[in-house]
Amino acid sequence: MPTTAAILSLEGLTEQGSTVRHGRPAALTHVAGVPLVTRQILTLGQSGVSKFYLVPGKLESSLRALIDRDGRLGKLGIEVISGEAGPALAEAVRKAAGIGGAERVLLAGGDALFGAGAARILQNGLLPGAIQSWKPGAEVYYADARALAAKGGALAAALQGASSLDPASHPAGSDNFVERIRKPSDVRRAKRAIFATVTKPTSGWVSKNVNAKLSIPLSKFLSDFPVTPNMMTFVATVVGVACAPLLARADYLGVFLGGLCFQLASALDRCDGELARSKFLASEYGEWIDTIGDNLTYAAFVVGLTLGMHRHTGAPFVLYLGFGLLGLLLALLGVMYSYLLKNTKSGSLVAVYKDMEAKYEGRRKPVLYSLLDNIRFMGKRDFFSLAVFVVCAFNQLAFLFWGAVFALSAMFIYILSGKMSLPGEKAPA
Repeated sequence: MPTTAAILSLEGLTEQGSTVRHGRPAALTHVAGVPLVTRQILTLGQSGVSKFYLVPGKLESSLRALIDRDGRLGKLGIEVISGEAGPALAEAVRKAAGIGGAERVLLAGGDALFGAGAARILQNGLLPGAIQSWKPGAEVYYADARALAAKGGALAAALQGASSLDPASHPAGSDNFVERIRKPSDVRRAKRAIFATVTKPTSGWVSKNVNAKLSIPLSKFLSDFPVTPNMMTFVATVVGVACAPLLARADYLGVFLGGLCFQLASALDRCDGELARSKFLASEYGEWIDTIGDNLTYAAFVVGLTLGMHRHTGAPFVLYLGFGLLGLLLALLGVMYSYLLKNTKSGSLVAVYKDMEAKYEGRRKPVLYSLLDNIRFMGKRDFFSLAVFVVCAFNQLAFLFWGAVFALSAMFIYILSGKMSLPGEKAPA
């Protein structure tokens, strides 16, 4: 993979930097709650850029204050080059071409927003000696480092003579975009582009096509406020836990509202991840908070369902079976938590299933494990939350109770049959 550097000129590469609203420079304008220059740096950092040269011009004091406040930026290789834009840009080009044999450079004006897909083009197909423009007028260029340095102070002329880079020649993707931020409508368009990329590839069909209809507009709205992913995890957990006293009532209104809370919590559960990805706030700690919040909701659901079923039937065995079910759930979670702590750096239970799949890759799976693996999609939160709501809407408390007994038992058997707790054991040949 080629060594890459980035040069970001807050006041523009070939023309005066633009302002978006009330004289605020584009580079310092917040897009989805993050200053544009911060978004540029963090996007490129995630795409493999190893060194950043920032040319702030008259915005130097504001830029330095921004870097001092944001601990994420302090961890990156950032060098601020003072002085007038022309000489400072020429110095940045010389530095970029000289670092460790850097092969490629990205140059961007302070009003350019690019998605991760556009940034990844740095790693693809640039011909030696080439200087290419990603999008006419967007002030984003990719260049062979030495070819650019050879132009010296004639940077503007070199960029004007850049060839156009054809996006169709690169892997297509919804994060493969560049936008120019010059007016409020550009900010709104940029937010739409950002939130079109926040859904995880592992999300289920219900999550992508049902829950996202609520979560993405809400996350997009909240992104402009100091709302953190952990705050949304707390909200989703409170809504989810509220299903317990409602289900325990065992009347139609309680059962319906309990199912609604359970489904709504599943939709809201997307928001913490959407905010984390759109505002660059994802962390292992946040994953653990999200996982624990989800599991508190599951435990509350089992308790509420058990009490509601007991009130509905009056049968003592329901309490024994229901709280036995709760014990089974806690035991299952304990095994999975233990695995995460010992074998991964993740706080997401998805890592457990990925490791189980990797363990049997290219090998014959146990029959029981293989059978249950074919219906594992039914155990994903988005699917069973919607299923719970539908059953509750038809006031089928008994069906819901026995369905939960079956689902949790099947999940427990699935984990054991996959021998997840024995990561060092070889799968059967």
